[in-house]
Amino acid sequence: MPRLLSRLLALFVVCVFLSAPLQAQTDAPAAPAKPLSDLLNDWKGTLDAASKQLASGKLEDEADFERVRADADRVRSGTQAARADAQAKVAAAQQLVDALGAPPADGSAESKDVARQRQQLATDLAAADGRLKQLDVIDARAQALTADIARALREKLASNLLARGPSLLSADVWTLGAGELLSGFRTLSGSTLDQWRAPDYFSRVTAVSGKLLLVLLALCSGFFLRRWLLAHFGRDASGELTQAPEYSRRVGAALVEALCRALLPSLAAGAIALIGRFDGLVDPHSLPLLDGFTIGLVFYVTLIGLDRAALAPEQPAWRVAMLADDVARRLSWRFHLIAAVFAPLLAVTIAAPAMDLGEEGRALWIFVGSLALGSALLTVSSRRAWRSEQTVEADAGDTVAPVAAERNRRPLLAPLWALLRIAVALIAIAGPLLALYGYSNLAAYLQINLLWTGLGLGAVLVLRRLLAELIDRLLIIGNRRGPLARVFALDESSAQRLDFWLSLLFDCALFSGTLVLLLLRWGVRWPELASLLDQLLFGFKVGGMTLSLLDLLTAVALFSGILAASRMTQRVLEERVLPHTRMDAGLRNSIKSAVSYVGLVIGLVVAVSTLGIDLSKIALLAGALSVGIGFGLQNIVSNFVSGLILLAERPIKVGDWVVVGASEGIVKRINVRATEIETAQRASVIIPNSTLLSQSVQNWTHKNTFGRVEIAVGVAYESDPEQVRSILLECAKAHAAVSRWPAPMVVFKDFGPSSLDFELRVYLDNVELKGVVASDLRFAIFRAFSEQGVEIPFGQSEVRLRDIERLETLVERLLENGAARHAPAGVNPLAERTLTPAAPRHSGAVSDGSGTEVVA
Repeated sequence: MPRLLSRLLALFVVCVFLSAPLQAQTDAPAAPAKPLSDLLNDWKGTLDAASKQLASGKLEDEADFERVRADADRVRSGTQAARADAQAKVAAAQQLVDALGAPPADGSAESKDVARQRQQLATDLAAADGRLKQLDVIDARAQALTADIARALREKLASNLLARGPSLLSADVWTLGAGELLSGFRTLSGSTLDQWRAPDYFSRVTAVSGKLLLVLLALCSGFFLRRWLLAHFGRDASGELTQAPEYSRRVGAALVEALCRALLPSLAAGAIALIGRFDGLVDPHSLPLLDGFTIGLVFYVTLIGLDRAALAPEQPAWRVAMLADDVARRLSWRFHLIAAVFAPLLAVTIAAPAMDLGEEGRALWIFVGSLALGSALLTVSSRRAWRSEQTVEADAGDTVAPVAAERNRRPLLAPLWALLRIAVALIAIAGPLLALYGYSNLAAYLQINLLWTGLGLGAVLVLRRLLAELIDRLLIIGNRRGPLARVFALDESSAQRLDFWLSLLFDCALFSGTLVLLLLRWGVRWPELASLLDQLLFGFKVGGMTLSLLDLLTAVALFSGILAASRMTQRVLEERVLPHTRMDAGLRNSIKSAVSYVGLVIGLVVAVSTLGIDLSKIALLAGALSVGIGFGLQNIVSNFVSGLILLAERPIKVGDWVVVGASEGIVKRINVRATEIETAQRASVIIPNSTLLSQSVQNWTHKNTFGRVEIAVGVAYESDPEQVRSILLECAKAHAAVSRWPAPMVVFKDFGPSSLDFELRVYLDNVELKGVVASDLRFAIFRAFSEQGVEIPFGQSEVRLRDIERLETLVERLLENGAARHAPAGVNPLAERTLTPAAPRHSGAVSDGSGTEVVA
């Protein structure tokens, strides 16, 4: 297989090289390009003519404005293409001038050839720079002309919307308008009836009978196909469901419902309308009526079908939208009302050119339509339509992924939703009022655009939901991985992260496209929008700096790619390269951290270069940052530099056992700002890097893991020191972790207050085991002392009391006072109690602890 691929690649290269000369021979010579001076003159003439046309005020039709805009755009595209070549020539001329160097500053003479060449290069540079400036002037003129055209179109739209026609506050307008409407409807119906009564109409129908028969057969097939799809893939209307179907099953059934109840009838209506239009069954005068009726019918059927597919008011178990039953039913009949109101309005509006209405008739029709449509919209904008006392919870049968389930909860959008409802209510009320006062164009503009905006947003939300479900099904199905996750060997957490980012990407693309379509719907012209998008993507100036969204995205992509490459390099070094070297863990960690920092610096430099930011232009900002570093960021910079010193000098490294102040543990990570130490209790201690350099740090494993353990032991004064030393050495030599060299040793430390103090010193190959070894040795020493009869004394103290006679007198007085307070009346307490000097104890004597006894 590799040999076959190599042969195919070689054959492809040979074909490319052989076809190049043939292509060069067959290509016709290109026409010579015009000189730049001629192009500049042509562009100037075009802009002068366009400016005169715009200033004359004779541009009335929208097509005239578009023609002038096309001329300006053609000039701009030409200047931008020529500007790149002019900039390259200026840069080349400047490079030659710089290579020649500056003229002698001391007035000394230079070679005539050099002086002549310097003068020629300066002339060439001035000419190239002059052509570049001329291109900039022409581009600025074309851009200003485009802005003037856009402003003229906006003013024309505003004047058209704010133009006041006949006011319906006058009774004459009602009378004239009603008469024009009746006459218009009679004209439509009369022309249609006259066409049907024409002698040749039957022959025209007979001529297309084959097509009509095919359409009839298609309608019958579509009917049976509709029934079959609804029966096999639609919703189960038998009512025998014991639990709600899975969400994916509900989404599939909703798609089938929308297809069968909206798309198929719309296609049938469209096919009949096309036959009537192109086969002569409808005369040109009645074509607006045919178009209006077809479009109105398609709108009604589509809205009703989507309503039944999404809301399912009669089958709550199959509902896709997370709405309560009462809310779904209320919204369903409101959408039916909007469809029933707007469909005939749309049909009559499209057929209006054939009705030949006057200003009064048009004003009356817009008022009636805005009143009916505004009333229908008010029912949707009411708060009661969206509120319910029921609680909507996810069904137990749902297997929606956690990411998708999280998307169902959008409490942050509640204020925005309230503002939208208020805006819909205001426009619904303002429409009839504006039409009543004569602003018919503005009323129709607001309400029709509002309705199409609402329908478009609803379609976008449905599409977003379907895309989210598709992504979830490809990546995560319940708690299991989806097919796409299994193909790319993604674990569950990685699949969930990919699900989130893909959903976010699709949401951004979907809502960006929706925003563009809404702006076009509300009157923003495509050339203006395209110019804005072009500036946003390819560059706009902020002060003296040119920013571009495309450059920003490219910089982010390059920065992310370089960081990912550095992470991959770190992983390869950590898992494949460094384990096969003799470097210790700390040095390997330093190399890995250095690769990370180098990748970060390279990524930042590449990103800044891609953005086209001149670092010399931010010198002032750098100066301000230096002042800030000197004051507010001093600790951060100190810790950062200390971290670099720790990585380079390596007084401590990852894996070392260190003691810093009251903290003791293993170094787990050396970051830019701080170092993480893990204690024996598995607690993480974060220590600033500057602290590790400014304070003393005890590192048990700095050079190696060899270390010493001391165990203090005290024995009684009656013990034999030589015997104690031999016992301690035997216990040390018997432990497997104790090093044989240097050999263990016993030190006679001191004559203590109550014991002879010894210290056993042993060396360990791995000092990290000192706690375990010390404990084992203490157990062994205690056991050996017990067997050999060596006593381990405990601390004793001797207390001497002075003036014992004064204490006896004090105690006697205290006893007399206490007995006098508590004795019954008529009883002498001294007859019952007698204080005597201390004597041998006998039964009934109680000692008070001071050398005396109280005898009953």
